[in-house]
Amino acid sequence: MVDQPGVRNELHGQPHGPTVQAGSIGNLWLTSGERAGERPADLFAAAASRAREFVLAAHDLPGAVALDQLTEDVRDLARAQPRVSPDQVLAHVVQAQRAAFALLDTCRNPGVRRRLYFLAGIVGAMLARAAHECGDPRGAGLHARVAFQCAEHADHDGLRARVRALQAAVAYWCGRPHEALRHARSGAVFAERAGSTMAARLPVSEARAWAVLGDVRRTLDALRRAERAWERVRPDELDEFGGVCAFTWSRHLHFAANALTWLTGEAVAVERYATAAVAAYGDRSTAEWAFGSHAGAHTDLAIARLRRHDLPGAAEALAPVLDLPPPLRISTIVLAVRRVRQHLPAARSDLHERVATFARTPLDALSS
Repeated sequence: MVDQPGVRNELHGQPHGPTVQAGSIGNLWLTSGERAGERPADLFAAAASRAREFVLAAHDLPGAVALDQLTEDVRDLARAQPRVSPDQVLAHVVQAQRAAFALLDTCRNPGVRRRLYFLAGIVGAMLARAAHECGDPRGAGLHARVAFQCAEHADHDGLRARVRALQAAVAYWCGRPHEALRHARSGAVFAERAGSTMAARLPVSEARAWAVLGDVRRTLDALRRAERAWERVRPDELDEFGGVCAFTWSRHLHFAANALTWLTGEAVAVERYATAAVAAYGDRSTAEWAFGSHAGAHTDLAIARLRRHDLPGAAEALAPVLDLPPPLRISTIVLAVRRVRQHLPAARSDLHERVATFARTPLDALSS
């Protein structure tokens, strides 16, 4: 087991409201979209949707009301995005961005505008992540640049660092390690000032880029810096949003294992980190569970086992990934499985066929 040094980041779970029983009322006010006898949960969801639209569209209401509603919506989306397929959250993220920009068009209060830019930056980063997951790196780059501009207007170092980390990840998966290094190093400056969990993420992002370039010394140095950073982490308001806004020890384990898979002399370390990451993502009920990182940890473990010629062990590690339904086969998972294929032995097996079938998934399949 690889233990986390220093402070462990706390992520909040989803809020749960009280259970309300439906009353007995007539049909006088029912619209065509509402039917007597509908489940209370459906009626409450429809009412909440209308209330949210009213609050965000009614610009004559006090700014704090709309701001509080948008903050709550963005927080919920940030926590949902790593747990569900892109198609389940994308429309809501687009709606949140539209609301943030609309409020910015009418708001003149400097403090409220900074907060709106902060929220718009979070949403922009989420759109960049979604585009990346759907195999659209150009779209990811555009949304990331908008998100960084919002972070500049908000003057928020934690958000600046978050966007740079995202840009580093996109460049890494697109096979542009030098660009990934540039973003990781730029983001590290902001992360150090913020003192947030991004101070641990940026060095491990740098490690992945150095590993692709084959620089063992710099890879291991960056990984050591990332682990030491946890001793100084003090979660900021962006971390408190949770989900995609924070970096957790579980993701650190996955990133470290992923970096080490590129180094031929680190097979033991890869398996140690990957095993710890798989264990960390073993409980789907935890707030920090993420299907992408869960799958990534399993592909890293499969590579580690293939390094020591354990084909059955690799097949066992890879099984949860190959069983993913098509909506969850995001670009990073497909690319990770393609890397596993490169480590398979020459002799054909059932695993070869399953990996080959999965690896043929078009990277833009989710965006069509």
